[in-house]
Amino acid sequence: MSTSSHSPSFRFAGWLSLMATAVVLTSAVASAHGPTGTTYVAPLPNLNLDSQLILASLVGPPVGVTVAHATLDITFQTNGVFPASELELEFEMYDDSGTKNSWIVSGADMGWSSGSGTHTATIGTDNFNGVAWHFLAPDAIIDFSIATTTGMGGVTGKLTASTLTFDLGTAWDNYCTAGTSASGCAAQLSATGLASATASTGFQLSATSLEGAKDGLFFFGTNGQQANPWGTGTSFQCVVPPVMRASLLAGTGSPGLCDGSLAQDLNALWCPSCPKPSKNPGAGAVVQAQLWYRDPFNTSNQTTSLSNAIEFSVCP
Repeated sequence: MSTSSHSPSFRFAGWLSLMATAVVLTSAVASAHGPTGTTYVAPLPNLNLDSQLILASLVGPPVGVTVAHATLDITFQTNGVFPASELELEFEMYDDSGTKNSWIVSGADMGWSSGSGTHTATIGTDNFNGVAWHFLAPDAIIDFSIATTTGMGGVTGKLTASTLTFDLGTAWDNYCTAGTSASGCAAQLSATGLASATASTGFQLSATSLEGAKDGLFFFGTNGQQANPWGTGTSFQCVVPPVMRASLLAGTGSPGLCDGSLAQDLNALWCPSCPKPSKNPGAGAVVQAQLWYRDPFNTSNQTTSLSNAIEFSVCP
């Protein structure tokens, strides 16, 4: 990565020296999965259950996509002979490393009672995050079973109009703490879409709650998380060097307010035919990213501040 700049006021090279100081690991990572806008629905079979163990296979998302979140919407009817609270569903799916990921959910997990009638629930899981694949098909195969939580007897009742919905895109986690700007703003990062080593669009990194009218840029690396003080201010350098930078973006919003926002499609920066293919982290890379922005009136020895950070994986 080049550390030079054509703008003397853009002191990127100056803060690179701070980035080489000792690593201080962050202690807490708060999961926050961004909306992807793309979903895949795997319908569960409609079944009249008569005291039997059910084993089935569902066709899941295409191979090579990333599952960011899965949501089960279920409707189960019972006459009260079989307690709905004892229903147990299990889903099994393989990730890109060949590891089997399982999700077991019971009627009790969904708050169902033992009474008769129709029981419905919506419940989510992150157990299937990752790239799904299967040896025998171009789609992910999900092994699906219905049993009892006690293992005694079989399930009676009716399963109907139930689905397993996958949010497709990049699962990401926020970590580290945003610095507070001169106007009291703390810039927050999020992401939408699918980070890809080959796609030319489709993965947008966004910063909100940014001090208005302040230029900034996203920078990223693949060497892990840290939380090094950014001078004497409240910001932390959260990406382990060396880092690569995206393009400088013009600020939006009003001076003195926290209504600024910046966004950039990283796929459109690093794809093989895009302006900066040398910055492509490669399929399978785990990337940490952060926003640097101008903050000339803060009270530290820096004239810039940093957002919190985000970590995500890059798909093919």
